[in-house]
Amino acid sequence: MLDDASFVKVLGSALNVSKQTTEQSCTRGQREGSLFLLKNCLSGLTLFRIFNPTDFSEFPQVGPSFKVNDFPTAYVIIRTMFETYINMYYVLIEPKREAEKEHRLDLWECHGYAQTLIMGKTFGLQDDALKVTEGNYRQIKKKIISSDFYKSLSKKKKESIKADEWNPNVNKVALAIRSGFHPTQARFFYKFLSNYAHSERYSLMQMGEVKSPQHSEGLLNSFPKTFAEMLLALTVNAFAKMYSPAMDLIAKDEELLKILNGWEKAKRKDFTKWDDELVKY
Repeated sequence: MLDDASFVKVLGSALNVSKQTTEQSCTRGQREGSLFLLKNCLSGLTLFRIFNPTDFSEFPQVGPSFKVNDFPTAYVIIRTMFETYINMYYVLIEPKREAEKEHRLDLWECHGYAQTLIMGKTFGLQDDALKVTEGNYRQIKKKIISSDFYKSLSKKKKESIKADEWNPNVNKVALAIRSGFHPTQARFFYKFLSNYAHSERYSLMQMGEVKSPQHSEGLLNSFPKTFAEMLLALTVNAFAKMYSPAMDLIAKDEELLKILNGWEKAKRKDFTKWDDELVKY
């Protein structure tokens, strides 16, 4: 288990990078990278509150000194952080050619418009904002299909794109492995966290087996804090590598660099042999 100071340092540094680089000149990809970072910063702040629960004096039903060690919700948030990081990798880091990076950025943008339209139609919305979204969707879809990169794709991939399938034929576990996670870690992250994201029996069983406040506190302060710090560190490090002003900010802090590099090494290690050595900086 990590100490609070380590998690707070990584979260504070990620927030500082996000804040200090806001509104600076950047490319389209770098701007999207800043949104991925911001997403995980917000998740980190919420987790900080979960890791440091306060009394619920407003609810006499549970008593004035009752504190919630909400490890199930922590795991749900960490699942979103995991997917944020691997989506960031797929869109912005994995592509080596500019044409491919532009293509994936276009697909990512198109995916956002398509999901907005689906939700709007579900609620029967007919407002002007949705019409603008539909225009943006048609424009980006036309750009994708008319690009030289699209023309070089296989028939199967072209059909998937026309059907608005986001990152077609890309398995989340396989993508995590491609991003550098050891296969055992990638599988554990996805399967273990899925139990909580989908409220499967395993997660409910763990809740039902809590024997004391100390037991639930231990469950909250073990894996959740470790996973949260790892994913924050990987996200801010990935953003810094693609945006030099961010790298300038973290390069001034040798202790932070040691932590970030430690997590880059840790994600490549066999999870079946996980112990304190994996997370030492």
